[in-house]
This record gives sequence, C-alpha cells and structure tokens, in this order.
Amino acid sequence: MTSAAPRAGEPLTLDDFAEHARRALPPDVWDFIAGGAGRERTLAANEAAFGTVRLRPRALPGIEEPDTSVEVFGSSWAAPVGIAPVAYHSLPHPDGETGTAAVAGRLGLPLVVSTFAGRTLEDVAGAADAPLWLQLYCFRYAETTLRLALRARDSGYQALVLTVDTPFTGRRLRDLRNGFAVPAHVTPANLAGAAAGSTTPGAHSYVGVTGGPVCSGSPSSRCPVPRTGRVRRESNAPYGRSRRAAGAPGACTWCPTAPTPRVSA
Repeated sequence: MTSAAPRAGEPLTLDDFAEHARRALPPDVWDFIAGGAGRERTLAANEAAFGTVRLRPRALPGIEEPDTSVEVFGSSWAAPVGIAPVAYHSLPHPDGETGTAAVAGRLGLPLVVSTFAGRTLEDVAGAADAPLWLQLYCFRYAETTLRLALRARDSGYQALVLTVDTPFTGRRLRDLRNGFAVPAHVTPANLAGAAAGSTTPGAHSYVGVTGGPVCSGSPSSRCPVPRTGRVRRESNAPYGRSRRAAGAPGACTWCPTAPTPRVSA
C-alpha cells in the first residue's frame, strides 16, 4: 500500500515545515520564534528529550482502525498533542491567533493561547472549533491576572496553563544580536492600560508572588490550572524573608480562601 505522491517541495516532516518557515520569514522574526535564552542549552535539551520518545508497536491487536484520540479534562483530542503558546502569531501571518485556532479546529487539536497574543481571547474563541487553553502569567497586579482568567472562562477556554518562571525574561542572544523589537502594529491585544505598556512578560511579572487566587489554582476562575516553569519540587520555596502585604500588588483581596502571595522583603 502506498500513499499519494507528494508534490515537489511539499513539506513532509516537522523539520521540513520549520525550514519552509525559516526561508519565508524575516531572519529576526524567525529567530524570535525559534530561539531560546542564553546559549540555548535548555532548548537543545528539550529537543533531545523529544527525540528519545519511542512508539511501542503492538502486533495482532485485533483493531481494524487505529484511534489516536485521547480525552483530557472532558474533551476529546484527535491526538495526544497540542499547539504550545507562542506570543504574537500576527508576526508571521496577519490572521494571527485566529488563523491558528481555525487550523487547530480542523485538525481537532487544542491550542494554548499566549497571554501576549495579538488577537483578543474572544476573537480567538470565535474562530476555534477545538479546545482552547490560556497560558497565563502571575502579573504584578493580581487583578490583571484574575481578569484574564475570568475572560478565558467566559469565552469557553477549558484550562489555564500557569507560567511561573518569568519574573525576569531570559537573555535571548539571537534577539539582542538582531536588535529585534516587536513592531509597533503588533500589540498584546488582551492587556489594557498600564498592563499594555510593554510587549514582554518580564515587565509585568511580580517577583515575590508564590500564591494567589489564580496562581494557587483556587476555584476563583473555575478552570484546571496546569503549571509550567517549575523544574523541581522545591521551586516554590521563597528566597529570603517574606511578609504579609494585604495592600501590596498581587495580594489576594477578593478571595478570602486563597493564600496571600508572599512578597520578598
């Protein structure tokens, strides 16, 4: 049995698609998307880890039609993979995240939308036919974090993917060497007022936060809250002394059952 012959030059693998994108995009935009921080050792380690994954064959299982679908948080996915959050999809394509959501829907795969998306959460939800999750930072002003979580809930997003490792952003050498800056027409569509004053997450994150109504996974947003950025169990241990700060940025003032964030002295 053979499949239809591909057209000449048609991408066949993920590496093929990446090379196609690299040729099509301006070099600084490609490096922003594909690059990592520092000497990119973690990026290389992540790619190597995926390379160790193997599929175990099963002979004579009595199954005529293979089924790769899985159920996660009550939703069916066509395969146990999803589209990870990347900021500003409108950099490589004018449709931005709405275009990505539409394609994800056709594939039956989930899309994790970045807080720093170039399209609003509501617009992305309107274009989606597959599950949506929101990648969320612990913002300096906790009202911003909770407001985004509630907007995601009200728009049908099924989970929050909480990123906890960006009180400071990494030193991205490719971007520094390219002099890369997000173009003026590409903005964080879901941040308003003071929260929209910078296009990078490190400018908004609150260094001392270790808890809160969303960051602790409390029922304030009524969404499952997977976390990214923790590399070991003790990652949440605070550095130095801490103090209760009822009026400090990030303090929990709307959910008495949630722990008050620790604030570094």
